[in-house]
Amino acid sequence: MGTLRILAAAALFVVMTGCSASETGTAHPSATPTTTRTLPASVQEIVLRPVDGNGKVQPGWSVNDAASAVSCDAAKSSPNAVTAGVIVGCGSSADGFLACWLTSHKYSAVCLRSPIGKHLVRIDTKITAKGVAAKNPTPLAVGLDDGRVCSIILGGAWGPEGAPDFLCHAYPEFAGVWNGISKTATGWTVDVRTQDGETPHSVTSVYYVGIA
Repeated sequence: MGTLRILAAAALFVVMTGCSASETGTAHPSATPTTTRTLPASVQEIVLRPVDGNGKVQPGWSVNDAASAVSCDAAKSSPNAVTAGVIVGCGSSADGFLACWLTSHKYSAVCLRSPIGKHLVRIDTKITAKGVAAKNPTPLAVGLDDGRVCSIILGGAWGPEGAPDFLCHAYPEFAGVWNGISKTATGWTVDVRTQDGETPHSVTSVYYVGIA
């Protein structure tokens, strides 16, 4: 897959930990879902909701400050959001922000880098996008029958095939999903590609984002 591609992918899975924090403040969009997802009984739905409708980070989530200035000029509504109030497009591909939530502060948001663990990164920048619920939300990540969680990819250099739909592991053993999710009424499956070939796996869970 190439050393550069592996290193670029690894950067997307950096998880920053730190002391827990909370924000208090003004009105944010309602957490009431405005979308409908139809999943087979074998697939569990997991909605990550680290921030509530008042812009307050929920108990159990930790927050670290970003290491450098982050721009949200390209921010837009998240395609993985089941409620309003979630955006994407902050930072560069190296920042690896999968989703961001506005806080009560005028120039502040918290962003998610990995669907596993409850860790957020605080960024201080002007954000004009509010985020609306996706009409047909796509998964932010999928959990597989072998325990792995494979996450979406935002940007990066991936060669002629482009980025995988989901990255399962970046380093030292690269693994990803390029052909999307095969969906039936009884179950969902994906083909996980490694340097040794492809292996089919059942999808046991799907991750979306929203507000609490």
